[in-house]
Amino acid sequence: MKKFSSQQISMTKIVLAVIALASVLSISISCFILNEVIKEHDEELIRVIASDVYDDVRNEILKPVMVSQSMANDLFLHEHLKMEDSISLEDETTFMTNYLTTIKNRFGYESAFLISDKTKNYWRESGYIKKIDLNDDIWYKDAVEKSSSYVLDVGEDEVDNTKLGIFVDTKIRDVDGNLLGICGVGLSVERVQRIISTNEKAYNIKIDLVSKSGLIQVDTDSENIERVYLENLNYKQNDQFVLNKLADDSFVITKYMSNLDWYLVIKRDSQDMQSAYANVIFYFSISFLIGLIILLAFIQLTLKKDRQRVEEEARRHGIASQAALYISMHLIDLTHNSIFELSRDPETNLFIVEEGAGADDKIISGVERMTAQDSLTELLEFTDLKTLSERMKYKNAITHEFLSINHGWCKAYFMLVDRNLDGAVHQAVFAIEMIDDEKRREKHLLYLSE
Repeated sequence: MKKFSSQQISMTKIVLAVIALASVLSISISCFILNEVIKEHDEELIRVIASDVYDDVRNEILKPVMVSQSMANDLFLHEHLKMEDSISLEDETTFMTNYLTTIKNRFGYESAFLISDKTKNYWRESGYIKKIDLNDDIWYKDAVEKSSSYVLDVGEDEVDNTKLGIFVDTKIRDVDGNLLGICGVGLSVERVQRIISTNEKAYNIKIDLVSKSGLIQVDTDSENIERVYLENLNYKQNDQFVLNKLADDSFVITKYMSNLDWYLVIKRDSQDMQSAYANVIFYFSISFLIGLIILLAFIQLTLKKDRQRVEEEARRHGIASQAALYISMHLIDLTHNSIFELSRDPETNLFIVEEGAGADDKIISGVERMTAQDSLTELLEFTDLKTLSERMKYKNAITHEFLSINHGWCKAYFMLVDRNLDGAVHQAVFAIEMIDDEKRREKHLLYLSE
């Protein structure tokens, strides 16, 4: 066994050495070609940079939006808020604290919050905060009155007023459209500032997130937040990058971020383009070579630590999954027919998405693997992505109960994340909850009543 391991490691070293040589050659050729391209295509390159920055920033902020939407569409939470009059404040605080703590810890955000529209009680993961005053808490009034389902609010954290946060204020509505409250999660402005700062240094650019009213929402210098962005730019509320060439030959590119209702604004001096890309390539090359050397020198130790880490992660995940809201949660993009795993209980492994085809085929494959024959036809109809948009035309969430092969009764959810301008569903969360124990209790109660 030891001999085999040594041979395997030696072969790995040879393969990595070949990869390293090929990478060095590729990087050298890329440097030469990129240098020539930069000279001729400054405008095209700033669009490429802007696209990368846009993806980084959008992904970081869109994740808490999706988590907040999932909270707002939680039917169990809806029922609990409707019964609020029959629950003492102490018991309600215990429930809300546990619920919000689970959300905060599960997704790793700085805070989670909920306000009941009926009582105006305000809870955080730390407990009961206060009763909302509509005259003082303008942010709550704005979130309620806005036509959109959620609002991004940048401001001081009410619990720790020394920190700036980005809060996703999301409306909780029942199936009839009645407002039940506001919920969401908060992430620190520092978190987004770090991403922006990394991109600014890598590309030698200046990045701001600006509201439609022209106020800076996020800047690496916190002193600039809530100030008016001074450049007179061409803002367009569409899905295109808009290039502005200023009098000093610098470029400013803007893009409307529809999910956030903000503009991404990137300023770039034309003469710095070439040196910035050379720095990126140099940094990448050095990092790659150093990483490869370390990997070859400590491959056995690394493999051992990786195994220990995976085993520890599995144990922690097994404990965390007991408090999870769903045993699996996937984001589905109907426009691009793609599916992305948000969370999954590895011990249950009820719904597994495999590599390969589009979201529609992956959904069908996963459903067929997990569903008992008696429930299969109905669940395939429920998960049909071709009809999902029409079925959710006037709804934010739909559910269906089914019998799984190995885990008994489960409940499947489709929860709205975003719609296109024509009202068609653009993104939705597909989640599965195990309800076998609940079904058993219902049967037992029915038996006792008879």
